[in-house]
Amino acid sequence: MNPYDRAYELARAIKASPEYQRLTETLARVKSNESAWRMVQDFRQRQAALEMDQLLGKEVPPEEEKKLHDLYELISGYPDIRAYLEAEAIFGRLMADLQKIIAEPLAALEVEPGPAGE
Repeated sequence: MNPYDRAYELARAIKASPEYQRLTETLARVKSNESAWRMVQDFRQRQAALEMDQLLGKEVPPEEEKKLHDLYELISGYPDIRAYLEAEAIFGRLMADLQKIIAEPLAALEVEPGPAGE
């Protein structure tokens, strides 16, 4: 069994999955509406900036988190954007599940740390 062949087979299966199909369809609808696409991009930029601050250990003021949440609520009010965000979340879960399955053999390689000096 060649892992590369299986990886290509998995890639084809992902592209044929309902989750991927729904994601591409909803993304195309959102991108076809310039203002909707700009709203999504603005939300993503703000979300990434907030997440980066959190990763860097910076204190994120609660009002910034609230602004991001409020922006999410606002853009979610648009049916095409809401459908896209939902499809993105569902596809993200699929990819996370697949990643866990693929990474499973690596868990067997984990070595318990011994006492210092061993």
